[in-house]
Amino acid sequence: MIRRQKAGRAKKEIRFMEATAAIYHHPDMIESDNRPLAGRRTAGQSFLAGYARHVDADVIHCAADGPRVIDQFRSLMSDYGWSGEITGVLTSQPRKLATPGTLMVPGPSLGKFAWVRRRAGQNLYSICGITHTVSTRRIMEGLLDMMSSPVEEWDAVICTSKAVQSVVAHELDVAATYLTRRFAARRVPMPQLPVIPLGTDTARFAHDPAARVDWRQKYGLADDDISIMTMGRLSVFEKMHPAPLFLALQRA
Repeated sequence: MIRRQKAGRAKKEIRFMEATAAIYHHPDMIESDNRPLAGRRTAGQSFLAGYARHVDADVIHCAADGPRVIDQFRSLMSDYGWSGEITGVLTSQPRKLATPGTLMVPGPSLGKFAWVRRRAGQNLYSICGITHTVSTRRIMEGLLDMMSSPVEEWDAVICTSKAVQSVVAHELDVAATYLTRRFAARRVPMPQLPVIPLGTDTARFAHDPAARVDWRQKYGLADDDISIMTMGRLSVFEKMHPAPLFLALQRA
């Protein structure tokens, strides 16, 4: 979206630009029968379904490491209702990403994509990632490595909440401080960190009285019984800690 100030007027002209980002697709970013359930895969699949339904574009660009993955992406988007054109771009040909202008990747670590872009030109296109978990060792190491890669100010890592943004900003600041002290760096480019919460397909969670009755009968619950459901991997430092849930239940 571009906001342009007209001369002699206080009113701003708002023009929405057509979405042209190339979506990097990998089979591991979506749910399947042979992969364990994970939030990032559910989020990735939900994003593609929402993108197919709501994107304001005549063409969707897909970037992938091989032609078979591009074909899989075409089939997947067709299942989600997309009937328009899909162009495929191999990541081994980064110059072709200048046409969409942005590469959207399904994780927060932009490093390896930035090194590939460097072969074609730093300002040829932007790279945009998104956070899922931010506290695992692999992700923290990836953010550290990213700061020593050719990432620029026109790149971005979408943060799904203000809390996530504060964590990512702190980790990048720590990395930048290290690089400055270690190598006397005068410039350590930082990616932008916009906050965009994950979308929710509300139709999938619409209240269904019949489903409520069936579920309660299945588990032997009366109408006035209180049931609590929670979902998440139990991991004290990286994922879910049950203590906040127990404290909330105690207060309730």
